[in-house]
Amino acid sequence: MIATLSCLGCERDSSRSAVDAVLNPTSSRDSSGAGVAVTAEQMRISEEAAASAARVVSSDKYLFDLLAKPTYRKAWNTLFLGEEDVDDWLAQYSKTKNGPAGVGKMVAVGDAQYQVNTVCKTHECGDNQFYVLFSPNGDRAWGLLLIDRERERFFGNPDEEKKNALRTSAYE
Repeated sequence: MIATLSCLGCERDSSRSAVDAVLNPTSSRDSSGAGVAVTAEQMRISEEAAASAARVVSSDKYLFDLLAKPTYRKAWNTLFLGEEDVDDWLAQYSKTKNGPAGVGKMVAVGDAQYQVNTVCKTHECGDNQFYVLFSPNGDRAWGLLLIDRERERFFGNPDEEKKNALRTSAYE
C-alpha cells in the first residue's frame, strides 16, 4: 500500500484546522466554540501524532528526494543507459524530477530490505506507472514500467526475485 498525504488545509473545520488539532491539542473546541478539557492520554496521543506527522513530512522517502542524493541519482541514471524508446514522460521525469510520486516503502528481497518508489505520468497515472527498486545502500536500481496495468518493461536487468518484488509492489 502506498500512503499519500492529503492537504490538511483543504479539510478545514469551521472552528479550527486539523493541523492545529494535532499541534495544539489543549486548544480544543467543541461545536459551540467553547473550550473543552483534554486528558493527559489525549495529549500524549496528540503529541505522538504530531511527531509521526513530522517524520513523514521530513522523510526522504519520496523518489525526488532520493534522487537528490548522488548515490541514488547515479543508480537511477544507470537504469536508462543504452535503453531505447524510453517513454517521453519518464525521460522528462529523469531530467526534472517533477511528476506525481508516491511515498516509498521497504520490501524484503531475500534477506535484505530494499526501497521501492513510484512515479507516474501526469494526468494518466492509472495507465502509466514506473516502479523503481533501490538496493539497501542505494547504489543499484531496477525498474518496472507498467503500461495499461498489463504491459511490463523492465529496466536494469533485474533477476526473478527483483522482478517479483517490483510486480508485487505494482499489483497490490
